[in-house]
Amino acid sequence: MVLSAADQIEERIKRIPESHSVKIVDLSISPKHLLFFIYDLTSVIYPASISMINYYVSAIVPSLAASAINVPTLVGLAVAMGLLRSVTRKNHHSSEVFYAPVDTNRIGRPFHHSRLLYLEARRAEHSSVLLATPQAKAILDEFREAA
Repeated sequence: MVLSAADQIEERIKRIPESHSVKIVDLSISPKHLLFFIYDLTSVIYPASISMINYYVSAIVPSLAASAINVPTLVGLAVAMGLLRSVTRKNHHSSEVFYAPVDTNRIGRPFHHSRLLYLEARRAEHSSVLLATPQAKAILDEFREAA
């Protein structure tokens, strides 16, 4: 039965359009691409607060200020999709939420064009600075314990 339908199956498979990469000139016009960019960014700078993510995204995508896209909403969506996880750090008077990728080993497979990026090196540079700062090291330790 399957062999008799092989020609039809092959014809249908040929009709499936080939996938291709899409070049996005401005991330502020594509919430989907911005979401995955935020994931890649957070993979490098984690643990990252909303204000840190907002700072970097605003600096990298200045046109975002004129857009209706809300970075905290996209971070929340990334958490809901299982891409990012959050850890709440409480101190004496307040608390702050920090975000990190759920799968820290995925940094070698960014959502954006990997030929132009070497996120492992960027993460290593960033981590060396974080580990030299006692407050940042404490937050990194909390993330390790929460994992």
